[in-house]
Formats: sequence, C-alpha cells, structure tokens
Amino acid sequence: MRRVILFCICFCLFATKSVASEVETQQVFRLAADGDAVAQTTLASWYFEGVNGVKQDYETALKWWAAAAKQGNAKAIEKMAMCYRYGYAVQQDSAKAVSLYMNALKKGNSDFLPASPQDEEVTAFDAVVAAIAYRNGMGVKRNPELAIEFFERAAILGSVDAMREGALLCLNTKNEGRALQLFDRGTEMGDVNCTYFSGMLRLDGKGTQQDTVRGVELISQASVAKFPQATYHLYKLRRDGKYVPQDSTMAFLYLRRAAAEGSHLAQWDYAEVLRDGSYGKRQYFLALQWMAVTVSNSKSASFKKQYCNLEQPDTTLFGVYLKAMSNLRLKHYDKVIDYANLLLAEGACEGVALKAQAIIRQADDNGKVAEVADSCLNMLLKAAACDDAAKYETLELITKYAEYLPADSCDNAFKFLDEACNDEFPLAYAAKGCMLYYIEKYDEACEWFSRLLRSGLMTKSVANLYVESLSKLNNPDPDLLAAANAAVEKSLPDDFLLSALDLYASSWSLK
Repeated sequence: MRRVILFCICFCLFATKSVASEVETQQVFRLAADGDAVAQTTLASWYFEGVNGVKQDYETALKWWAAAAKQGNAKAIEKMAMCYRYGYAVQQDSAKAVSLYMNALKKGNSDFLPASPQDEEVTAFDAVVAAIAYRNGMGVKRNPELAIEFFERAAILGSVDAMREGALLCLNTKNEGRALQLFDRGTEMGDVNCTYFSGMLRLDGKGTQQDTVRGVELISQASVAKFPQATYHLYKLRRDGKYVPQDSTMAFLYLRRAAAEGSHLAQWDYAEVLRDGSYGKRQYFLALQWMAVTVSNSKSASFKKQYCNLEQPDTTLFGVYLKAMSNLRLKHYDKVIDYANLLLAEGACEGVALKAQAIIRQADDNGKVAEVADSCLNMLLKAAACDDAAKYETLELITKYAEYLPADSCDNAFKFLDEACNDEFPLAYAAKGCMLYYIEKYDEACEWFSRLLRSGLMTKSVANLYVESLSKLNNPDPDLLAAANAAVEKSLPDDFLLSALDLYASSWSLK
C-alpha cells in the first residue's frame, strides 16, 4: 500500500510539476535511499530540473536514474538514454542512447516515441528510434510500413543510416522501387552499403529497368571502398563471365581480396580454390589456414559438413592431409607417417613435409634430434620445390635445430624465406617482419607486416609487433598507425589454426 501511495505522489508531482511539501520531499528522499525505484526516478527528475529545494545537478540526476534503471524502471532507462543522447553528465553517445531507448521499449515504455513521422518536431534521431521500434515490434506492435515511413523521414533529415536501413526493410517487404530510391540517396551520401545494393538492384533489374553497365560500375565502386560483399560478387561475375568478360586471373584476385577483407563466403571459397588448385598451384596448408579462419570466426558450418560428417567421411587427398595434420597436433607420429605415405603414394608432395615433421618432432621428444636432423632437412628441401609450406617449415627446422645441421644451412633458410615471400606465402611475411623487427630494422619490418595485414592472416602477437614497429619510426603515418591498432582488435588468435584441427579431432574422437 505504501508503494501505491508513493507512486501516486511521485506521479502527480512529476506530471503537474507542482512543488512538493517538505514532508513529501523528505519521504521521497528517504524511500530513494531505501532503494525504491519510483522514488529514485522522481528524485533524479528533481535534480535534473533543479526543483523542490534541490540544486540542479545532472551528475546526481544520472546517478539516481541509473540506480532505478538497474532495478528495471522503464522511465529511468528512458531518462538515461536522454542523458547519453544529449551529453548530460556523460560523454554524448548516440549508439548508447539508442541501446537504452530500446531497453526502455522492451520494459514497456513507449511514451517517448513520436506519434507520427509527419510531426514537425520529429528529429532524425527520433525517427530512427521509432523506425527501429516499429520494425522490430519493440514496445509497440510490429508495423513495417510505419517503420519505413519513419526511416524515410529520418532520410529526408539527412540520416544515412536511415537511408540504408529503410532501404533494406523495403527489400524485405518486396518494395524494390522504394528501396532503390533510398539506396540511391545513400549512394549520393557516400554510403558503401547503399552503393553496393544500388548496383545489385540495377544488375538484376529490380525496382528499375535493368542496367548491367551501371550495376557493375556501382558494385566496383563499393569494392574499391573495401566492401567485401561487393568484391566477392565481382569474383563471381568474373568467374562466370556474367555481364563482364570471363577472366580467371581477375576472379582469383577478387576472391583473395574479398577473403582478406572479411567475407565469410569468400574465405570458404578461397580455401576450396587453394585446396583444389583451381586457379594455379594447389596449397593444402594455406587452404587449411583459411578453413581455420572460418572456424575461428564461428562460421564452421561448411567445415563441419565437409570434414566432420560421421555418416559421409571425406575420402579425398585433402581429407588424408587433414587427418595427418590433426594427428601431428596430437603427437601421434606413427599415424602421421602412415597418412604421409598415403599422400606420397598418390603423388602429393605434402606427404614429404609431413613425414619430415613427424620424424623430427618424435626425435625431439626422445632426445635424438642429432640422428635425424640432416635427413629431415633434406626431405624438406625436396618438398620445398613444390610446396610453399615446406619452404617455411625448412626455415623453422633450421632455426630450431641449427646446432645439428651443416654450417651453410642458414643460407638455405634465408633463401627459402625469400622464395616463400615471393610466392606470397603469408606465414613467410610474418617471419620476415619479425626477423627485421628483432634486428631493429623497423621500416622494413613494417612493409612485411603491412603485406601480412593485407593478406587477411594477421595474428594478434604479430599485429602488436606491427604497432610497436610503427611507433619506433620517426613521424609514423597516423593512418597506418590507426590501421595497425585496428588490426590488433580484429586480428586472429595466435593459435587460430588449432580451432579447425581441434574441431576435426573432437568430431572423430581422436585423442
């Protein structure tokens, strides 16, 4: 009963903005201190407005709203959103404000939504929030048409996000013409997503008369702006010779770039291309790396379907290679050698490198490296003639076991490192960059780290070295430094390759 009376008092005070009596004020203060969310919300409003005997204080207002919001008070959550929207007592943060408004809607508070897109006082921000609410049915009944109208109002007021999101909603509701108008407006504002979709609609003749020349032109613009989906689409057009001349070389370059830029579809397709040698030399190890990228990014469905299907085991040569690599990870060296021999029997030179690795690692575990180091090196030298990964593995072997090898082996190591770099093998980029970093040739190290970044296979530890290398230069390029710092956040885990091997091993109960 006390809470009901308190709510009525607080509601009346807030709704009429009347001055509270001293007794009422004390009661609100006391109950707010006791943790009552309604009282906390009311007290916050007093501090925000500077009424009822309190001095205006945005920071204290936000503190009380936050306390009430923590208890799920929808009005307090709305008011916190307002603080983040306008920067009251906090740094202005529109994204945080939208998130809080959405939370308030989920709690049942839709009072702050504008009644109509045509209201003169509606801002672009208001319209976007309302559009998201009606699109998703958050706090209000789902209404795609009204959501589109709010997006269109925000677009008129200059919101590029509204142009894009409104257009996508139009596509989902089969209104291609309306979508194209919004995409075109976003394209004029420089939005790369809108540019891509404007091209796609023209390419397919949806919402307008088909114009393949303009369609390809717009998709190409989006690709130049590093939109992975656009680059991946250009790969398919060049591969199939659809609307553009067929060109396998350009197709491969587009695919590789789309994979490096983060297109999950491109990453899997690129792995298959490398596995099969569709556009040149077959590269099993690099194919496995790109498959591991998809697994590491929680996009493992294709890998599971192809290689972890217990009802339809993969029996291809790459499946044998995968078995060998998984067993190498588990130190089942005898099984690795068996699988390596199967590969060699089918003429797959990857078997040579796998066999050498199994022998040298087993010898290392047993303290017998001296007995096998030279023969394993010769095996890797033989494999390096046709396997880029073997060139890198030769470097690793020489570096780790130099004391057991002939004195001129180091010359071979640098030779194969350079060859692997010339063959655009990403691990070689990493090795060369690290080597130059540790001998303090930071400018040269940065060049190789930059190549690794562009390859899409930058790992976190190497990304950190890239940042350090740039920081040690005189007057480092701020754009490069920003890109390197961003790479640290987006980089792959150092052990990302193990994600695929461990998934494979667990699926087949390898121990």
